[in-house]
Order: sequence, then C-alpha cells, then structure tokens
Amino acid sequence: MRHMTTLILRSTAMTNEAKPVVQEAALKSSEEAVREAVAEFGAQHPEVLRRLERYVVMLRRAGRDAQADKLAEKAKTLRQILGPQADTPVPIPSAAAAPKPEAAPSTSTPPAEQSPAADAAAPVEKALFNSKGEHIAMETGGHLYAPSGKYLGYWSADMEAYISKEGRYLGQIVEDNRLGADPTWRFRHLSFTKGYEGDRAGWNRVADVNRVFLPYGFEDVEI
Repeated sequence: MRHMTTLILRSTAMTNEAKPVVQEAALKSSEEAVREAVAEFGAQHPEVLRRLERYVVMLRRAGRDAQADKLAEKAKTLRQILGPQADTPVPIPSAAAAPKPEAAPSTSTPPAEQSPAADAAAPVEKALFNSKGEHIAMETGGHLYAPSGKYLGYWSADMEAYISKEGRYLGQIVEDNRLGADPTWRFRHLSFTKGYEGDRAGWNRVADVNRVFLPYGFEDVEI
C-alpha cells in the first residue's frame, strides 16, 4: 500500500512539472498572435482587441494576475476607443469592404480597379522626427523604417515601445511625431523577441519641422 502511494505521488509530481511547459508554449503563442495582429492591422483594431483579451484570460489561468491586470486595462481602454467596432466579428477595414458590392455588377470599371490589390487598404504611414526637426524614421503598420527603407524595428503593445530588430529597446513616439528614447526605461536591459520584416523602398525625405524639447529625460534616437 505504501509503495502504491509513493508511485501515485511521483506520477502526480511529474504531471504537475509537465504542465508549465505546455502553458508557457501556449502563452508564447498567444503573445505572438497579439504582436502579429498589431503588425498587420495597427494597434487600434478589433482583431487586436480580440487577441489581447484572449491573452489576458490565458495569463489569469497561468496565475500571472499582475501582468493580466495591466493588459486588461489596456484592453479596456482599446475597447472604449473602438466603441461599436470593438465586437466586429470579421477584422476587415471598412474602407476595403465598401467598394466590393459594386464590383460585380459594374461593367464600366476597368479590371485593374477590381483586383485584390486595389481593394486592400494601404497602411497608414507616419513621418517621425528628432528634437531638431529632422526626418529620421517612418512608421507603418506597426513597424519602423529609416527614410532610406532600412528596417529598424517593431512596436510592442505590451511594452508600449519600439523594439529594434536585434531585440533591444529602441524608443517611443513623444510629442505626437518625435522619436525619443528614455535611458531610464525600466525594461531597457532586457532582450525581446527579434523581428525583421526586411528592408523596403525608401521614402523621399520629408521637410524638416520645428525644433522641440523632448519630455524630461528623453533623448534623440540614433538611427
């Protein structure tokens, strides 16, 4: 009887040791799903909210309540921003969906305008500057590029910062259109997931804008 009890206890211990491995893999997959949604649709999109809320549930099941509470607040804020669009079942931008009903019956529309490429909404591009007003980067689809088209990094919704392609802290957008770095950022010594979307065709240099003072402690990002 004592031998049987020992075997049961050992079996239970082995099962409990195996659970966190599966759990970590599932959490990692859910986190990557959120990042992919941000990269594809942008930070403020129903699909991002759906995946973020699913990630929060998984974090709570894993006992990571502190992290879950923080992300739950972000999800709540995002739901308020999206309003009625928050529960959109299919994550299709309205601009891309609008012309589709007219495509089939129209006989005068050139074939090129009915192509999937023409139907897709172009990602929003945002020019970013340093404190001197010099154009130093372009942000599009959650990714950051140099004006030359060189890939710099991606946006992390969890960290609320841009992460370089090498997996290090790169900076944040401040003062609406300035790219700055906080040397005292609390996660600056951590390594994050590396990301590389590939270089692309560059942009024409945007005209310089006015100089500004970055928020206290921030400094220009060296591109």
